[in-house]
This record gives sequence, C-alpha cells and structure tokens, in this order.
Amino acid sequence: MFKCMKGSITLSSSSSSSPPPLPPMLPLLLIVLPVYISSYISGIWFMLLKFTLPYCTYKDSFN
Repeated sequence: MFKCMKGSITLSSSSSSSPPPLPPMLPLLLIVLPVYISSYISGIWFMLLKFTLPYCTYKDSFN
C-alpha cells in the first residue's frame, strides 16, 4: 500500500511541471455541484419524511 502511495506521489510531483487540467473541469464542476447538492438535500428531506411520517401515523393511531 505504501509503495503504491509513494508511486502516486512521485507521479503527481513529476506531472506538476505541466499545467493542471483544472480550468476545463471548472465549468463541469459548476454544473455538477449544484445538482449534486440539491439532490443530496432532497435525499435528506426524503429520508426525514420517510422516518417521520410512519412515526406520526403510528402515534396518531394510539390517540
């Protein structure tokens, strides 16, 4: 594992002389990131609804 990490570190340091491929990826990141965040938030809301709705109906059935 350490040998593999060492190899990846030397590979990245040798390629640091060339310009990083970040600028072409930046627009893609700006498109993907809001979609990912909104889907993540809606996923959290879906999980909350999934857990709270059965609990509320379960609580109401006792009243």
